[in-house]
Amino acid sequence: MARRRPPHPWRDLPCTADDLFEFTGALLRGDIDRVVRTLSSPDSVIDPLVARHRLGPLLATRQAGATWSSRLQPATRDRIRTSHERQQLVAGRCLTLLDAIDAACSAAALPFLVVKGPAMALRCYGSIAARGYWDLDIMIEEGDLARMESLLGSINAFRLSRKLLGGMVSARFNHAFDYEKDGVKLDLHWSMSRLPGVRCDGAAAFSRAQSLDLAGRAARVLSPADELHFVLISAFADIQRGYARMQTFIDAWELLRRIPPSAWPAFFAARTRERTEHICRETLRVMLASLRVSDIVPELVDALGGCPTVEAARAIMLPSPAGMRGKRWAARVLPVGLGRYATWWCISLPFRVAASHPAWRRRR
Repeated sequence: MARRRPPHPWRDLPCTADDLFEFTGALLRGDIDRVVRTLSSPDSVIDPLVARHRLGPLLATRQAGATWSSRLQPATRDRIRTSHERQQLVAGRCLTLLDAIDAACSAAALPFLVVKGPAMALRCYGSIAARGYWDLDIMIEEGDLARMESLLGSINAFRLSRKLLGGMVSARFNHAFDYEKDGVKLDLHWSMSRLPGVRCDGAAAFSRAQSLDLAGRAARVLSPADELHFVLISAFADIQRGYARMQTFIDAWELLRRIPPSAWPAFFAARTRERTEHICRETLRVMLASLRVSDIVPELVDALGGCPTVEAARAIMLPSPAGMRGKRWAARVLPVGLGRYATWWCISLPFRVAASHPAWRRRR
């Protein structure tokens, strides 16, 4: 299954960036009809959300009876429908790959978790095809990396990521390798992050894992709090490089709604131990403010110490010369100083590019 790289989420938009924020925030508030009536061209808003922000499957499940849907051009409605149909195909093929991995891991007594992808789609959106994704993500404990790579080779999963100076060195600067089997892409994670100064506790996350009936399969998944932690770290990295998508923010929103208000002190205490508290706090503040949803979760906002202005939050996410606005924001949030961050960035760059850049993919 060929994977086409989507266009940049924020450049050369057919509408304003504020339109995308307002529409998405209204979607989360359940207030979408009122907001879309104020927009001059609903199609110009929906098209980039489908093509660039991976919201087609979600919109397909929420458009029935919605005022905004009746105002769309037939071509736009077809695009939403087609994206949902394509997601159903992708979901089925990901589950087929999951069956093969599960059978091999069960025989080898090698535990793994299903993260993001169909598991999050089912848990947060009600259906394995109600969320946009192109691959299957699984997570293992770091000490099992060599065994899992050998196991994936035994089922003819081909590693796309390149390793510089061997797997052990490359794994120190990357948190995942990409694989492919029968046209389906697999992301193999052994850590939530390799950012400098961060110490994510994978063993603790595994100990808190939960069971999920994934279309008749007994899957193990991260707890909502650990999945939120993972999503916030991913969102932070995307904002840092100017490539954050609305889908990631909606994922975070759906997960944080499943965390009771009384649990926030424990959530941030765990993040303090892992040195990601500031990353999580600032990413949440940007998300809540940019989508205007902070008033819906007052307990969380109190725990965060307030939110920035809507304009300041949105500006962080939008393109800037050389992406410096997002990079400066990230540098202030990381648990290390600027010098250490710059050193890590320069040393790790070849390893990260070799592992994840499409131009460096290995070929069969």
